[in-house]
Amino acid sequence: MIRKIALLFTLTLIGCRAFSQTCNCETEVKYIAGFMEKNYAGFKDKQALMTKAGYDKMLSEYIGLAKKPHANEHCLLIIAQYLGKFKDHHVSVGVKFDATKIDSAYIANREIVPITAEKIAELRKSKGFEGIYDFHDPAKI
Repeated sequence: MIRKIALLFTLTLIGCRAFSQTCNCETEVKYIAGFMEKNYAGFKDKQALMTKAGYDKMLSEYIGLAKKPHANEHCLLIIAQYLGKFKDHHVSVGVKFDATKIDSAYIANREIVPITAEKIAELRKSKGFEGIYDFHDPAKI
């Protein structure tokens, strides 16, 4: 009986883990870079324009970004920026997801930035590019 309960518990944990998708951004960036280096037909030409040292430096900067805290939240952007360096409209990255479903794995691990009500009021009044872009009618709030 205890074995059956333990097995059921283990299978439940594995099932829950399978639904929450998290990525290791560093691993993903290295995979994309390796894929491009091996499979992208124009890689040698693009690398020659950047120089090998320039490309290696650029790649290490993107890997460094991928190692930062909360990089997994921005991983798609990091990869898109890396691919953008090739300046080839045939190479891109996209997302396929259901926007009507809540991604609990993302919500549980995302960065929370505390902000006071006073700071929000200050940002709403800001005339510079830093601020809150609120297009609602303040009379209706």
